[in-house]
Amino acid sequence: MKKSLIATSIALGLMSGAAFADSPYSKLYVFGDSLSDTGMFGGKATNRVGPDYTMGEFEYLGVELFAMSLKLDAPKPATMGGTNYAVGGFRSDQVLASVASPVGQPHPILGPLSSYAQDSMGQADSNAIYYVSAGGNDFLQQPDYDGDGSFGPGDISIAAGNVFTAAAALDMMGANYIVLPNLVALDLSPAINFSEAVAPGTKALTKAGVDGFNTALTLLVGGSNANIIMPDVNTAMVELFDNPGAYGFALPGSALGVTCFDGSCSAASGYWSGFEAILPDGSVNPNANPDFFAFNDFVHPTGAGHAIFGVGLEAIFTAPDVYSSMPALALASSGDQMASFRTQMSRFRFGNEGASVLLNVSNNTTDWNTDFMTNSERSTEQLQVGYQAPMGESMRVGIAFTGSSSELSFGQSVGSTMRGGVESASVDADSFGLALSLNFISGGLYGEVAPEFSYGSMDTSRHLRILSLDRIQTASADYTTAGVTLEAGYNFFADSGFELGPFVVSSFKKASVDNFEEKQLNANAMFVDSQSWSETTAGYGLFAGYNGENWFFDVRASQLESDNEGREETRMGVSTIKENSFWLPSIERAGSATELDATVGFEIDGFTVSGQYRYQDIDNQGKGDMYTLGLSFAL
Repeated sequence: MKKSLIATSIALGLMSGAAFADSPYSKLYVFGDSLSDTGMFGGKATNRVGPDYTMGEFEYLGVELFAMSLKLDAPKPATMGGTNYAVGGFRSDQVLASVASPVGQPHPILGPLSSYAQDSMGQADSNAIYYVSAGGNDFLQQPDYDGDGSFGPGDISIAAGNVFTAAAALDMMGANYIVLPNLVALDLSPAINFSEAVAPGTKALTKAGVDGFNTALTLLVGGSNANIIMPDVNTAMVELFDNPGAYGFALPGSALGVTCFDGSCSAASGYWSGFEAILPDGSVNPNANPDFFAFNDFVHPTGAGHAIFGVGLEAIFTAPDVYSSMPALALASSGDQMASFRTQMSRFRFGNEGASVLLNVSNNTTDWNTDFMTNSERSTEQLQVGYQAPMGESMRVGIAFTGSSSELSFGQSVGSTMRGGVESASVDADSFGLALSLNFISGGLYGEVAPEFSYGSMDTSRHLRILSLDRIQTASADYTTAGVTLEAGYNFFADSGFELGPFVVSSFKKASVDNFEEKQLNANAMFVDSQSWSETTAGYGLFAGYNGENWFFDVRASQLESDNEGREETRMGVSTIKENSFWLPSIERAGSATELDATVGFEIDGFTVSGQYRYQDIDNQGKGDMYTLGLSFAL
């Protein structure tokens, strides 16, 4: 006979306490047990907030914190017209029924419960996030799924299959974003620790069972074509118990697993920390503080415990703001390289100057809009050395080498709270580039072909705060860009020093960023697949200028439209679960742009100094200013 996992006194399991850009996501749907039940029984299975911890509002659950971090409404119970189908006490088979049953299911207290398949008529919202979490109550209630008379490996495998089948059913309905966390480390909970005293070996047996459940679930997810996001909540819980002081808990890990805020654990063990909600005589404790505890009762986390899981989800879903910005940063830096060089070359287009050496120093500061990170900005500094010379009467050729240093800085995430969140992030890029400009002139008509190439490396950093723990995740990746710009225009005053006329321009550019992995291996570490973005731009504009004996100016205004491929999604995964990779929406970068360039310069004895200002107003990105100091030396 297989050993029982828990004592009868806790066999009820995971029950309820009673028994700035718009988000790319529309809603959060939730399916699970009391760890994500936001009020099916009129309350939540976590601690209340102060000052009266017996009558105050309930703390936020992890799924509520997750929703708010993505600028979504907190999921209310489905019985109240909301999107949360989780019910305290649900096993994996009941969670599966809440997703996919064509007829719903009965509940002894709540009565008939409809399923999501019924309510949605089998059509999922492709822009919604679907969160499915179950399995804990299978261990606590021990159903005999395989009919062998006991709860064992066969039942655990079936439970994992139930959870995966719920996710697969959502995929079949059209869901694009399915969150399926693995099972927490139940062996660390007070429920199992107290059972160990009654039935020695329960703790080890529970750990082995949870590991088996997670292995089975991971294999099922890894073999699926569904887009399933699998957070490693098991490792997150183990990390907390390994070093609770780093998270701000005063109690050691050995005490976290046998204490709980509501006092039930202390009453059972006789150990009182002095911060429980009640005193040993049952009266309200004036010194109560739930932040001393990971658990509110035998199996349910406190608000602090839920925050650890909420921040973990936030860290995953905000990662594309940082990591899908990497190809965009590469393309933007490449654009700066060409803007400085081509502006210098345009000055010589209708003149009769000879060969010269070019030197440009530029700085660009640009707004960088994201979905969930605040106060984001790009800054780029470049040093460019080039050479240009006429080739006959109708052609001029230039070449330039560019060294570039760029930084993307991100402020706090919109979901950052006192409990934690993404505090900041950055991407630093250094590159070397090569640009060519081939100009053809015939009377007032001109054409330009300008190919370019760059190679560089990027260093990334994400600062996560989880309660009191500051976690810095860093990574590095190499990248390349290549492209070509074509421009044609007509100067109505080609035979004078004046310039005025229209032009059309088009370009194709591609940025490729190598795959990489964050260097610090933990529950929040991520790996990112290689990214390859291409951008096609077409536009038109007007130019005007004057090229005198000792001075010149040039003004260009253009309207551009861009389209791209490869930017729709970013594929990534959690480093501790390499079998699972998923995709999330990338930041938006396509759209229209208005650009204005103005240059003025002076020449003395073959030495020319110029100043350039470039203004950009880019849809889905923001506004930018670029300043360039240009020097040229006649040869």
